Amino acid sequence: MTARALLGFFFEEIGPNIYNEGVVDAQERLLQRVSKLACRTASLRANRPVFRKARGEQG
Repeated sequence: MTARALLGFFFEEIGPNIYNEGVVDAQERLLQRVSKLACRTASLRANRPVFRKARGEQG
């Protein structure tokens, strides 16, 4: 078997599985980052001062 044939075999048979694992890993990392960002945003909203409208003020 030549090196080219062996490399072709790896690309055809193993490549898609490796690619799919990479996609899953990237999705998990992205979800973790989004989750952290959502928590930080919620924390900022909980700690911000509340401004009340004066009586008779609209909008």
